[in-house]
Amino acid sequence: MTNNVLKKNQKIAQPLLPERTRNKVKIFGNNWKNEILELAVPESLPAYWNQPGEPSIFHANVLRSVKLPVTGYYKGGMLDERAKTLSVAASKTGFVERIGSEGQKLKWTFETDGHFAYGIYFSKDPGEFDTNKMECVYPRFNVSFFNSQ
Repeated sequence: MTNNVLKKNQKIAQPLLPERTRNKVKIFGNNWKNEILELAVPESLPAYWNQPGEPSIFHANVLRSVKLPVTGYYKGGMLDERAKTLSVAASKTGFVERIGSEGQKLKWTFETDGHFAYGIYFSKDPGEFDTNKMECVYPRFNVSFFNSQ
């Protein structure tokens, strides 16, 4: 797809997207090398973007990525076959229900690329999903990852 087609599609779709999503996307035109320098310093941009015979304007010694096999995603191998995966979209919530007994140990692993919060709640009603009606048995923690500039 050419930059012109992308720009036309962006102009059509942009008014339909929430502002938060619109602010995450910038499509550069044919002059992308100069446009990106308005957002980042050349020392942070990969030198492999430079083309032979052109001035070397990008300076970061960043290696190209290589495909990582799925077996390398987790420390110590793949997740336990009993593990449950929960994907939660931005600004949404999700629940993992577990029926446990007193003294039972819970384990969890988080993978995130942004903000998340978690807590453990108790309810006698297994169909309850309103945390205001549950007993908080492990405090809710909010965690944020952000780039410092």
